[in-house]
Amino acid sequence: MKQVEFHYNVADKLAYTCRLLRKVVGRDLRAVVVGDEATLQALGLALWSLGPTEFMAHCHANAPASTLAASPVCLSGSWPEGATHEVMVNLGHTVPAHFDQAQRYLEVVSTHPEDVAAGRQRWRHFQSIGMAIERFDRQGQS
Repeated sequence: MKQVEFHYNVADKLAYTCRLLRKVVGRDLRAVVVGDEATLQALGLALWSLGPTEFMAHCHANAPASTLAASPVCLSGSWPEGATHEVMVNLGHTVPAHFDQAQRYLEVVSTHPEDVAAGRQRWRHFQSIGMAIERFDRQGQS
């Protein structure tokens, strides 16, 4: 992986992540979404709340292997062992272990001060290890 994508100034992190995942899945890619358990539970509910034509199959990393294989979106606290997903989306406050296992790595940063501060730390981390950072300022978008 050569690049990190930062999607920042996101007003509604869950709604934005749902749209981002729709684009990923629409390109026939598979994604692992990492974050804390409460955020992942909320995202799972948001994904279930999408309209019938917008639904994306998803599961948690502890699902049976057959469910994991059939789900283009995996919700996990970290990169699952043996995962073959092309994209990692980070909703957490730290750089996840094994972020470099994905072909594409995306950060989603809201406008909440705590999230902004943590996002800046991750930004500095990626700069310090020589990663190219692509910026997507989502000011005013949910």
